[in-house]
Amino acid sequence: MASLSNLRLRLASEDDAESVLAIYGPVCESSASTFEFAPPSVEDVRERIRFVLTKWVWIIAEQNEKVIGYAYGGEHRKRAAYQWSVELSIFLDSTSRNQGLGKTMIKALLEILKLQGYVTAFAGTTLPNAGSQGLVNKLGFEEIGVFRNIGYKFDTWHDVGWYQKQIQKPEANQSPPRPLSEVSPEAVNAILASSIAD
Repeated sequence: MASLSNLRLRLASEDDAESVLAIYGPVCESSASTFEFAPPSVEDVRERIRFVLTKWVWIIAEQNEKVIGYAYGGEHRKRAAYQWSVELSIFLDSTSRNQGLGKTMIKALLEILKLQGYVTAFAGTTLPNAGSQGLVNKLGFEEIGVFRNIGYKFDTWHDVGWYQKQIQKPEANQSPPRPLSEVSPEAVNAILASSIAD
């Protein structure tokens, strides 16, 4: 198992698009972990980062100044009543898996989303996927169901398992979640730094 020394978590920017694509592109071409058939363009990735950062959060993991993973929270459903729910995604460089990086990143991501005011997080994973299933279990997600034969890729039908975690207690008269721009940068940076120290 390789070391995760010199690890740094930070917020993403549009300038990370090429590094993100270097991780995500091969997954599109070789795995059913994503249902995209072909890698998006760099500009598409820039737009995705830009869109996520309007309301949610996207974090980058760097080791020795190289991007080795990313994770973000995004829209679960469009209807207004869903606005307190968030859907998570994470992708790691092939050399950085099975080292605890995924757990570190998702814990940080959930803390920032909680600070923003999100209540419930969801994660979906193409089945079987021992790594992703183990990750959500370690983080206390509850399995809530399986979408059977929902995706067709590489001449095969795939199931997707869904998992849910309550980030904070739902309240009556819940205030809408705040965009990241309205959250204290010091508080966000403290979460990112303390997640590595844990």
